[in-house]
Amino acid sequence: MAATLRLTSPEKEMNMTHVIAIGPFAADVATVLQRRGVDDEPTLFAQGHGVVTSLLPRADAYVLITSRHDSKLVAEVGDLVGKWGASFVPVVHETRWLRVGPLSLPGGTGACAECFERRSIQHSTIGSALSDLHAFYARDPVGPGGHLPSHVLTAAGLAQWGLATLHSGDSGAHGAYRAVNVAKSQFIQGRTVGVHGCLRCYPLSESISRRDRSWRGLTDHLTVASTGSKKDM
Repeated sequence: MAATLRLTSPEKEMNMTHVIAIGPFAADVATVLQRRGVDDEPTLFAQGHGVVTSLLPRADAYVLITSRHDSKLVAEVGDLVGKWGASFVPVVHETRWLRVGPLSLPGGTGACAECFERRSIQHSTIGSALSDLHAFYARDPVGPGGHLPSHVLTAAGLAQWGLATLHSGDSGAHGAYRAVNVAKSQFIQGRTVGVHGCLRCYPLSESISRRDRSWRGLTDHLTVASTGSKKDM
């Protein structure tokens, strides 16, 4: 599947939302979103070849749809979108799940795709097997194909929920996610919390990361108290 090259003048007005689709499943979802008026010119990429960012038009919000699990790619595109000052809606076709999120607002912290994966493995009853499966996907960037029309429509609906949530102005939108199990009737939703020490979620550029402030404050207090005690001896 070749990438779509768009010839537009720099003066053309910025798109409100742009859809990026990777692989055949994602391309079908992009077609549904196109029919629904989300983006009339989505950018399509072949599975296993990443995203050529120079082909992407500027937009206020980006929807990235992947045909398989790839947290590294989602995190990298999310980083770029954040630098552009835009909102980000990743839609991922996992082994048995269709997931949207974690959603990202410009300037938000603590909700990257790799932290979401680490949290998922941490809280999963089959965390070790899930980690091995993700490693297998990383070694085989193409993988098996095939999907049902119902999965396509579900993913499109999840993408639209993500956009609506970001546009709602809800302060809890950043980091929010939803997922639907395609093998059985199961639905989950929640909000991602960044993993302690993640430089993407808690950059070193901050004087003290938000998750460290209470601990740093306590240690500073204990240091001062200890110094005072020695002087009194």
